[in-house]
Amino acid sequence: LGSRKSFREEFVIPIEKEEDEFKKSLLKKLIEPFILRRKKEEVAKDLPEITEQIVYCEMTDMQADMYEKEKNDIRSVILDNISEQGFERSAISILSGLTRLRQVANHPAMIYAREDMDSGKFEEI
Repeated sequence: LGSRKSFREEFVIPIEKEEDEFKKSLLKKLIEPFILRRKKEEVAKDLPEITEQIVYCEMTDMQADMYEKEKNDIRSVILDNISEQGFERSAISILSGLTRLRQVANHPAMIYAREDMDSGKFEEI
């Protein structure tokens, strides 16, 4: 997906500002191997109906700073892996990076063993 600047020029601007359907489908095709989605019909037919409650919350300042640092570190590792091994062989580092970012977004203590950390999600709950 390239650097942040090239990703923005290649995908973000065309998709968000120009509503470029080709770029949207190309991005979807590129990230599809890293997305796993199973529908209820495919897994178990006897499960009850899902109940969802969507609550939007902001990361705390400390959490947002940690997320940005992790994102930059992960981006560097992924780009190095892609340049050395190619995109197809970098799947594990990409999935690992996405998991790590998700952990920081949920609560930084999932990665860092420190008592003084807070989470926007936990504050909302």
